[in-house]
Amino acid sequence: MGMGTRGIHTRNRHEAHRCRRYLQACRLILKFSRMLMAETCSGGNLAAVLTHKAAQLYPPIPLIFQLLIVPVTDNTASASGIPHASWRENKHAPWLTPARMLWFRRQYLPHEQTRARWDASPLLAQDEMFSKVPKAWIAVAELDILRDEGIAYGNKLLTAGVPAEINTYKGAPHTIMAMDGTHRLYMMIILVYSIYSPFCVQGKPMHFMWWCPSLQLRSAC
Repeated sequence: MGMGTRGIHTRNRHEAHRCRRYLQACRLILKFSRMLMAETCSGGNLAAVLTHKAAQLYPPIPLIFQLLIVPVTDNTASASGIPHASWRENKHAPWLTPARMLWFRRQYLPHEQTRARWDASPLLAQDEMFSKVPKAWIAVAELDILRDEGIAYGNKLLTAGVPAEINTYKGAPHTIMAMDGTHRLYMMIILVYSIYSPFCVQGKPMHFMWWCPSLQLRSAC
């Protein structure tokens, strides 16, 4: 679910928690499965949060990978560019302006005091929590206000000793995946990447969990 294309509603966080309960209920099945979390934009926020939650459970859910595309990782960021300069540098970039992003944030997190919690801003999770999550592939767009918080999230994983590949797409705005109508194909790209990339475990089936309010929980393998 992309924050920009479909909007953010509080119910999405509730759906994320239902997903976590679903994973707990399927623990016996998951014991024999290979699973990862993958999503874009605000869905990337939920995927990162659920990845941390899966690691915090006892026993933890053994996710093997997280794939985050232009993710929202810090819901305390501001148009001033503090702490993320990309909010200021890209304030006139196409579509996702600071004003629009802050409107989405107010719909998603109406209570300001909750925005610094790690389950709203996974970038702010404690350092030791990062050491427990799986390796990651993160894509950010150079002309996106979310660029620096995505990079910061990847750097925090690296600091914790978690393998992370951070890719910055030069000259690209936040909406790059939807600009040519191919945004519905991105899960197929993820599947191909996971099978053939040396950064992932090769040649073995994996299950994908992703998010869309209209589609609810889906999986593909």
